[in-house]
Amino acid sequence: MFKNLWDILKHPLVIIPMVFITVVFGVAVSMAYDLFTFKQMGIGFACVAFLIAMNVLIVSMFGRIRNETALSDCIEDISKLMTNNRMNWVVNQRYIHVIESESKETWAFAPELTYAIQPDSEIFRGIEENLQKGHKYKIFMPDQPKVHKIVADYHRLHNFEVGQVRFILIPPHEFLFHTIITIYGVHEDDARAIEWLPIRELDVWCEMDSEHSQRMIGIGQIMLKKYADFALDGDGSEKEKLMSD
Repeated sequence: MFKNLWDILKHPLVIIPMVFITVVFGVAVSMAYDLFTFKQMGIGFACVAFLIAMNVLIVSMFGRIRNETALSDCIEDISKLMTNNRMNWVVNQRYIHVIESESKETWAFAPELTYAIQPDSEIFRGIEENLQKGHKYKIFMPDQPKVHKIVADYHRLHNFEVGQVRFILIPPHEFLFHTIITIYGVHEDDARAIEWLPIRELDVWCEMDSEHSQRMIGIGQIMLKKYADFALDGDGSEKEKLMSD
C-alpha cells in the first residue's frame, strides 16, 4: 500500500500541482503579513481549521449513515431471500435454546465446546435449564489435553447428577468431526440435528432434515458401542482426574 502511494506522489502530474500550490500559499502568507497582524492571522487559521474539521466530521457522518442504510438493506434482502427460498434451516442461538428446552436427551459431537461453557450465551442458559429438569447429555469429543480442560470447565460451571452428563472421549485420530453437531430429542420421533457453521465471525447454525438427523443418531449409537469404555460419567473422581490432567 505505501509503495503504491509513494509511486503516486512521485508522479509529475502530482508534483507540479503541489509545487504550484506551495508557491501560491507562500505568496498569500507573505501578502497576509502586510495586511493583517499576527494575532488576526492566527484567528483566521484557527477558523479555517475548524471549518475543515467540521466538514470532515459531517462527511464522515453522512458516510456512516449511508453505510448503515446499505447494511440494513442487505440484511432485509437476505431475510427475503431466506423466506422466498424456504431457507428456514438457518437458525440462531435463541431457536436452539427453545429446541433444547424440549429435549430430554441431547447428543453432541464436538471437537471443542464454546457456548456451552460461556455463561452469557443463550446455549449455556438452555443447558442449565435442561440439567435442572434432569435431562441427559452425551457429548462425544476427542481425547486430548485441550478437551480435558474443557470438560473440567463444564463440570465447574454446571451442576448435574452423576450419570446425567457423559463425555465419550475418542482417540483423536478416529474423531472425524471438524464442526459441532448436536442432536436434540434423540429418542423422540422428531429428533433434530443442528450443525454449527464453522465461521467464527457469525453465530449461525443449520438444521438438518429428518433423514440426516436419523443418520447422525445411528452414528452416535455405533460410537457408543465402540467407545463405551471411554465414557466419563461425571462423578467426583472422574472430575478430579480430568482437572489433574
